[in-house]
Amino acid sequence: MEVRTILHTMLFNIVDAILQVYGFDTYYGVFHKCFYMRKSLVCDLMEPIRPVVDYQVRKSINLGQCKENDFEVINNRWCLKFKNNFCKIFV
Repeated sequence: MEVRTILHTMLFNIVDAILQVYGFDTYYGVFHKCFYMRKSLVCDLMEPIRPVVDYQVRKSINLGQCKENDFEVINNRWCLKFKNNFCKIFV
């Protein structure tokens, strides 16, 4: 179960949306090289936040806020069940 991957994807999309609202070119970063179709600036900005996400996921699993039955397997992929909301993890 990769809850961390789901939350990293959510974080990536939030950072990307904020940067685009303010008119930044998200494909040119500082630390990540410019690579075909990679949003390097988004990767640069979310890099320091990754440990916070990892810590929060570990904490929510230990507290029982996130369980294996919150997910279902569809076509050999773990998917979040529709009824669940991962925003509660960051509260």
